[in-house]
Order: sequence, then C-alpha cells, then structure tokens
Amino acid sequence: MSAQKGFAQKRLKIISFYAVMALAMVFALGTFVAGTTIVFAVGRSMLPTSAPFQPVLSQPESVPGTKTDGLTPQDNQDKYQPHGAEEGQNQKGAAAVNLKQAQLRENLRQEKQEKIPDVQSFSGLLTDSRCGARHSRALGKSAAECARFCVRHGAQYIIVNGGNTYKLNGRATQIRNFAGQRVMVTGLLQDGAIRVRSLSAAD
Repeated sequence: MSAQKGFAQKRLKIISFYAVMALAMVFALGTFVAGTTIVFAVGRSMLPTSAPFQPVLSQPESVPGTKTDGLTPQDNQDKYQPHGAEEGQNQKGAAAVNLKQAQLRENLRQEKQEKIPDVQSFSGLLTDSRCGARHSRALGKSAAECARFCVRHGAQYIIVNGGNTYKLNGRATQIRNFAGQRVMVTGLLQDGAIRVRSLSAAD
C-alpha cells in the first residue's frame, strides 16, 4: 500500500515537472513573438516614407559627332518640333523678298520712263548748218544741191523753223533725199539735236 502511494507521488511529480516546463516554453514563445512584433513595428516606423512611384523616361542617347551630341533634353525637344512653323516662316520670307524685288523692278521701270524723253514732231526747212535758211547763189546750185554739197564738206543737216534750229541725227541717205524741202520730222530731242525716227515732206 505504501509502495503504491509512493509510485503515485512520483508520477505526480513527473507530471507536474512536464506541466511547468510546458508553461515555461509557452511563456518563452509568447515573449519571443511579442518582442519580435515590437521590434518590427519600431523599425518600420523609423524607415523614411517612400515617394510615390514615378516612371523614369529615358532620354535618347546622343551619338558623338552628330548635331544632337551635347544637347539638353529641351534642345532635343525643340529640334524635333514639327516643321510646319518653320516652313511657314520660310514662305513669308520668300514672299517678302519677291515683293521687294517687284517694287524695285517697278521703280526702275518708272525711272527709265522718266529718263527717256517722249517722241515729238517738228517741222521746218531741211538745210545745212553752214548756209542755214538761205543758200548762196554764187555756186549756181539749188537749195538741195547746196545743202548736200555743204554736208559733204563738213556741215550738218538741220531743220530751221523761224528762230528754232535743230540738228538732225539719223541715216544720211534718208535725210539727204529731203534736202532743201520743208519736212515733218518725228524723233527724240536731246541736247538740241533730233534723233530722227521718221521723216516726210510737209504738206
């Protein structure tokens, strides 16, 4: 009876020992988990707040030796702008140049017209510069023959109308045919001489 009682006490002690060990392990495990949780929370609170994610756009790589080498992103962006604006500026520049050229041509045309005198008509007696309106009868020649003779010896053909005298510049063969006659001359008057365009006998 006493042996059974001692065996029961011994068994109770063993069960109590294992129970205490189990409680100690549970307590230790709980303490470990709690400590780990606290350390993780504290460490997370100490980390810096991360900025929101923004995608990084890669810039085109510059090739050494090309026009894009060393350019800033803004320069590259400006370079690849549409060409419409540039073409429009070129067209405006070309139009302005054409307008200036047209104005210059018009100004030159007007100046040229102003410099060229108008064609005029003149009438008078066609004679020579030596004898004028009266020929010498000593030679025994007509007015036409005297005018041609004087021109052959250095005089010039002229027309005389009252107090006005004009030299005639033109084809000699055309003018000599009307020597000694009253004529109608059309031409350009420059420096007291008429550049003959047409010549005919006066009515």
